[in-house]
Amino acid sequence: MANGKALQFFLAIATSVIKEANANSELKSEANQLDDALGEMGKVLQYLSPIAHQGKINTYLSDATIFMKMMRNIVIAYQWLQLRVAAAKALKADTRDYNDEFYQGKIITMKFYYKYELPLIAEDAKTLMDDQRITMQDDILFALS
Repeated sequence: MANGKALQFFLAIATSVIKEANANSELKSEANQLDDALGEMGKVLQYLSPIAHQGKINTYLSDATIFMKMMRNIVIAYQWLQLRVAAAKALKADTRDYNDEFYQGKIITMKFYYKYELPLIAEDAKTLMDDQRITMQDDILFALS
């Protein structure tokens, strides 16, 4: 849609948060994880784009659910990193809106997400870039009707 403007916008804001997180030594690991995830996403898009441009729409969309799951995990990881950056700032501030436990809860939840959810995109990317596709061909659809 719109030549990928939404994706370009997301990449710009995610990259901005990654840069901000990299400025804090406590956040470099998660910043690198998100950066790696964006790299995986880029590889998948480079793999899938020629398929769409060739007009092989059924093949292109055959694993759309997996693609959406991968993108969801990346977007949520971006949101958690953004929250983690804000929590780090709040914990260093003289005055804050909430107590320390509130911010620590955000930090722990982000660590959980980065340990258990974000790594799942590697398998999604592997599936999306696999040449074996399961699609319903027209002749099979005709036989089923």
